[in-house]
Amino acid sequence: MSRDGEACALCGWPFPSRGLQIDHRVPFEVGGDEAPLTDLAAYMLVCG
Repeated sequence: MSRDGEACALCGWPFPSRGLQIDHRVPFEVGGDEAPLTDLAAYMLVCG
């Protein structure tokens, strides 16, 4: 939230924090789960 704010990384619409989900920047099916959980750059906030 502090890095990206309360907006969806894909559509750009503002959402309250409870309306956002954490997702991989590179789809799991493509990149696997190689990024450590502490690498916040590997994830983004998206709306439902």
